[in-house]
Amino acid sequence: MALTTRQTIIDAIYALLIANQGAGTVYAMTGGRIYDTLAADDPTLPFVVFTVVDDQLQQYFSVDSIQMDFQVDVYGPRDTSIGGPKACRVIGDAAMALLHRSAITISGANGCSILCQSGTQGLDMDYVAGGSTQLDAYRDTRVYRLFGTGT
Repeated sequence: MALTTRQTIIDAIYALLIANQGAGTVYAMTGGRIYDTLAADDPTLPFVVFTVVDDQLQQYFSVDSIQMDFQVDVYGPRDTSIGGPKACRVIGDAAMALLHRSAITISGANGCSILCQSGTQGLDMDYVAGGSTQLDAYRDTRVYRLFGTGT
């Protein structure tokens, strides 16, 4: 039995985040600016960065289970309460509606699902978004736990 790789799981999370691109989706509200771990150089706000924060290998007899925590950070302008906090919350809520209690298809795993664990929001000063880019941005962060069983 081969273990499901971290990259396979990350690819599945990304695929889920970009699968729906219609009005009101995370993809549409960010113009498709959804990044794995680091944003592109000089990104346009708003954008999303998702990052693995804990990747535990759960071994139960001969089947390995997946329990991975990842966070989704929504960054937006801090110019006004509508432009920053509200916009970030709306995108964060759309991500939560998409991810919380959802099933996810991961190659090499069965019964995978996602639950939201926590969330916070606040101002990020001089956030290094990628390369040498520095932005003052408002951030909405939510942490999710992904569960599954290896095949």
